[in-house]
Order: sequence, then structure tokens, then C-alpha cells
Amino acid sequence: MMNCISLQKLGINKSGIISKIEGKPDITDRLADMGFIEGACVCAEFVSPFGDPVAFRIRNTVVAVRKKDCAKIMVKELPYENQK
Repeated sequence: MMNCISLQKLGINKSGIISKIEGKPDITDRLADMGFIEGACVCAEFVSPFGDPVAFRIRNTVVAVRKKDCAKIMVKELPYENQK
């Protein structure tokens, strides 16, 4: 069974499937433009030196997202055997 967590809590080199995006339309639309849509697979790649933003691989592109925006994205964490 997959656990549902915020993208903010997804560990580095861990993957998940986006299940829900919360927030105002201007934020959700901007995230959708970057590929953050329900059903998309996302992998946490690395954290900037100061801890914010965090880089994620989504649709074969690396995108940096602020932690406050990551908190609005819920993902179903994939088991280890399905990572990357």
C-alpha cells in the first residue's frame, strides 16, 4: 500500500505519484504548467544549499519548487522497488 504525503516530505531519490494539488488557481495553474498534475510521477533530486527550493524530476525535466508550494502537493510514495 502506498502512503500519501506532501511533496515537501518526499526524501531525496524517492519517487511518488501526484494524487492531489491544493491551493489557489494561480498557484495550481503555475504548477500544472511545470508538469505537476495529478497522476504524474515525480522524483526528489536534490535540495539547494539553504534548504529551499527543492529540485524534482518530472516528465524528464528537473524543476525547482519552493517548499511552501511543495506543501500543497500530495503524493503517493512509491515503494523502493519502483523508485526512479
